[in-house]
Amino acid sequence: MIINAISQAIENIKENFSVTFSGIITTSVSLILIGIFLLIYQNIIHISQLYFQKSHYSVFLKSEVSKVNQQDAIRVIESVWGVYGINLISSKQAAQDLLEGFGEARKLLEKVELTDIPGIIEFSIDRPEPLNNKELNKINAIPGVKEIIFGRETKDQIETFFAISNFIGIFLVGLLIVSVTFIIKNTVQIATQIKEKEIGIYRLLGASKWFIRLPYILEGIFISVFSYFAALGVIYFLYQFVIAGITYNEATYQIIHLTTFFQIEQLLILWVFLIVLGIFSSILATNNIIRKVSF
Repeated sequence: MIINAISQAIENIKENFSVTFSGIITTSVSLILIGIFLLIYQNIIHISQLYFQKSHYSVFLKSEVSKVNQQDAIRVIESVWGVYGINLISSKQAAQDLLEGFGEARKLLEKVELTDIPGIIEFSIDRPEPLNNKELNKINAIPGVKEIIFGRETKDQIETFFAISNFIGIFLVGLLIVSVTFIIKNTVQIATQIKEKEIGIYRLLGASKWFIRLPYILEGIFISVFSYFAALGVIYFLYQFVIAGITYNEATYQIIHLTTFFQIEQLLILWVFLIVLGIFSSILATNNIIRKVSF
């Protein structure tokens, strides 16, 4: 039965090669769009997580802070888990850095007497989560500490962006999955319509519904699997092309060490999912013709 079904599926593909090829191309394009979106989103999340694991903090000191208070603040910061790169910037150095940050406008600002520029203790942390409220309150409680500035606002904005992207991504992926289902269904359905008389004869001879369905299910699997490998090849080529561009550009060279392609487990899950999708689409396509020729 299986051998006959395979032979029939091959014959169907040969007879309707242009329709099958068109279905493969259209399905591949849909899969390429899904794959590119997922790959970009996966790398954005990965790079963002690495960024937030190394959050940067600036502790602004009061202008009248003593050296003792400065050392106390440094000792408390050193005791926090994951802290590294502690750097004490004097008020004089902070004013100098401020001037340098204004570029050509520096000459105008140099004529203004900069007062009340606080000293700053800068440090970074290398751990999965930012400083918690207890740790922040502990640092704020140190005499001489005025304010702690860190990337919380930026983090919240990015998390909001991810929440919106998740919603849009789920909608787009769902829409593309539906489109892939209907592409395979319509492609297989055209083959069943061409074979309507032959299917009717099989039914008159007592062939079961699954005996009739099996060649078209195999055809649906062929379309989904071939489209999967075609789309994967295009996505990998585009990925390597972009990576080559990143490598060539000195400004973005370091990103090459952070980007990742799909993992083997992800590719296997998608492969199995597409096989199931091909089976489901083929069953939908054959239901109409089977009902039509059933007596």
